[in-house]
This record gives sequence, structure tokens and C-alpha cells, in this order.
Amino acid sequence: MVTWSNLITAVQREIRDETGTFHPSASVTRYLEWSEAALNIRRVLYERTTTVTLAADQPFFTIHADTPTPALSPSLPLFIIPLRITLSNTPLRPTSIATLSRAKADWWSTPGTPESYAMVGSTMIAFYPVQVSSTDVVITYLAYPPTTTTTPAAGTSPVIADEWHQALELWGQALALGKEAEYQKAVAKLNEFVRAIGIEREVRLLSGASVKAPETIQEIVTKVED
Repeated sequence: MVTWSNLITAVQREIRDETGTFHPSASVTRYLEWSEAALNIRRVLYERTTTVTLAADQPFFTIHADTPTPALSPSLPLFIIPLRITLSNTPLRPTSIATLSRAKADWWSTPGTPESYAMVGSTMIAFYPVQVSSTDVVITYLAYPPTTTTTPAAGTSPVIADEWHQALELWGQALALGKEAEYQKAVAKLNEFVRAIGIEREVRLLSGASVKAPETIQEIVTKVED
């Protein structure tokens, strides 16, 4: 298994700073953790599942408090977005507050068994209908990978699968090179990174491009693919 130490050494070797003079291990660790987070958000590689109890007659469940370190909240640690929510093994339907409000003005006081859920900003989840007694639901969510900042005992290796580890190195190298003002090399590494994780490039933002009318976009894409 590849460890953070292995990845740090690989990045420092690639940028020719094996002694960590300009990029000590602590800095490279942060570069790699940022890389893992970006890759995880793009590919949904790290999820967590937690059972939580909804209080009776309360339409909102608080994901985390508005504190300097909300990721440390015990309810849904390192939460990003919900992927699925079930009640008694039955999936709830995702919706939005706007949709609920248009369908029923007093949705937040309608009693029943929850059938749908909606995000409220990034700190709460609303449930409709509103449970009349305490109810357990199982929430599976995309989670921020543990880091040395959010979770000191994060472990010795990335949480994502081994096949993605080389991509982590590319991001780390890009950040290190950018810090040294080696911008062309940094951009080249970033290009390698986005290709490695499958991020499509927006042709309208390429060098020398200008904003095109919608009907011309497909033509540009076709020419690039050819």
C-alpha cells in the first residue's frame, strides 16, 4: 500500500527538492491532501454512512454547527453532500426547498412519515412530511477525506484507491512548481492531472479562444476530437 510518506518522497524527487528545503514534508502533505479532496469531489471516491435520529416534530436536521471547524461535528463528520437517505430500507426522494414550498406552503408543519429530503444551504437537511416521533434514518454522503487538519489520526495512507495515487502526485507537483513561479511546468502538471482524473476541458476557455455562440460550440468540439 502506498503511504503518504511514499507520495511525499515522489513529489520532492520529481521537483528536485529531495531534502525538502523549499517544500518540507508538512507542506507537500497539504498539497497531496488538497489533491485527494479535489479528486474525491470529482469522482465520488470516499463516502460514509451514518444512522441519525430525527427529533419528533422537527423538519430540519442539523448537519453541523456554524463553528470554525464544522467538519469535526459528530453528527455527519466531514460532510459534503448527501448521496442517498433511507428510512426502514426505503430510499427517500431528493427534492428542494423551493419545490416543497411551491407544492405545499406549510410543508414544514405537515405530519407524517418522511418521504423526501432537501438540503438547506450546507448545514441542514429538511424532511417532508415531518416525523411525529423520533425516527432513525440512514444517511450515506460524500465525505471530505480525512486530513491532518480535520482528523489528526487520519492514517498513513490516502483513503482513495491505489489506482488514483499517481494523480495525487501530479497535483502536488503542480502546486510546488507554482509556488516556485515555474508556471509553465505547473500548468503542464495540472493538465496531466485533469486528464488523469477525467475532467473535460471547456474549449471556450482555451488559450486564444473567445466566447462563442452556442451553435458554434459543437463545431469546435468536433474539430478538436478530429
